[in-house]
Amino acid sequence: SEKDAYTLSDSMVFANLRGIDSHGIVRLPFYLKRLETRGTNMNPVIKVIKEKPALILLDGDNGMGQVVGRYASDMVTKRAKETGIAYVAVKGSSHFGVASYYAYNIAKKDMAGIVISNATAVMAAWGGAKRIIGNNPLAFSVPYKKNEPILLDISMSGVAGGKIRLYAKNNQEIPKGWILDNEGKETTNPNDLLAGGTLLPFGQHKGYG
Repeated sequence: SEKDAYTLSDSMVFANLRGIDSHGIVRLPFYLKRLETRGTNMNPVIKVIKEKPALILLDGDNGMGQVVGRYASDMVTKRAKETGIAYVAVKGSSHFGVASYYAYNIAKKDMAGIVISNATAVMAAWGGAKRIIGNNPLAFSVPYKKNEPILLDISMSGVAGGKIRLYAKNNQEIPKGWILDNEGKETTNPNDLLAGGTLLPFGQHKGYG
């Protein structure tokens, strides 16, 4: 629908405007391919599976992650106004872009929010060389000034996998310490991640956050 198309484009532009280019417009071909091959449902019927006063479980019907995520963030704020606090979980969704898009939506309604997601294993444990940990995104939001909430949006790796792919697309080397190749060695070649390498856990500024 036109509304869903707007949500998808709005989330990508949101990412680009905040310097998270790995989750911006560059993702559009991936999303379109998923829709064309019916890997993602273009017209999902999002349903409530289970419900308690402050807890809701949704079935996203394999819809676009941005569409399902926005639906969930709208629902959680509506319920939190009634109960004081609320939690909405989603199953049957897909890649939803930047987590802060939904945290920002919550903060705009004068509420603090936490947004998390599961992810496939792409990261090595500290000192390891095999993919055993998901690079789960995590975002926090706290209302501060009008349309200027405090936002924290990070993944569990030092650098998001999408950023590595962006370097690979542009034929650029990456700094040491971002990834390991499939033999567990440090590398500056971003294509080594796509060839079975691993991301490394976060620290530094993300640890501070």
